[in-house]
Amino acid sequence: MLSTLFLFIKFCLFTLFLFFFFFFFFFFFIEFFFFFFLFWSLFWNLSSLDNYNIVIHSHNLDYATLPLLNTILLLTSAFLSIAFLKLYLSGVLSLNVLSVIFLGLFFFFVQVFEYNVCMFSINSTLFYSLFFLLTGFHGFHVFLGLISFLAFLSVYLTSWVVLPKYLVCIDLYWHFVDVIWVLVFFFIYIGFYIK
Repeated sequence: MLSTLFLFIKFCLFTLFLFFFFFFFFFFFIEFFFFFFLFWSLFWNLSSLDNYNIVIHSHNLDYATLPLLNTILLLTSAFLSIAFLKLYLSGVLSLNVLSVIFLGLFFFFVQVFEYNVCMFSINSTLFYSLFFLLTGFHGFHVFLGLISFLAFLSVYLTSWVVLPKYLVCIDLYWHFVDVIWVLVFFFIYIGFYIK
């Protein structure tokens, strides 16, 4: 009887594990195409010479201040999350994840500050609508990543029993968010200064 119960629990945990990874990769698939089509609409908007002239003459984004700070914050948090993952997998107690959470929160607040000081709104031009969509949805994904890290930290500090695969998934998601920000930084902030 006990062995049957043990097999049932093992089956349930395995099913939850498969469901989690199926959901995780399905979520990545959807998110990839979501951002792909947002970038596609940005490039489609800029492919018209008239739209390019309208955008370039009203372009008020300075890439060397707040966006560059945000890029440094997210890339630093990416390196710290890799360091934490390596230490965690080797069995060493580390609280680098606190630094990752702090840098993510700082990024989030800098992004909100940038929205408050910008000289345009979401309905100024199509470019600025896409700017707010891309950066806003990216900020939402940073928020989801922070929640994931906080959930991991709460389990990590209370029980020390966390499957490394879950941490790897959180880390992969955080790097996905980093890659999206680098693309946003390059194509929205720097892209106009190159042309």
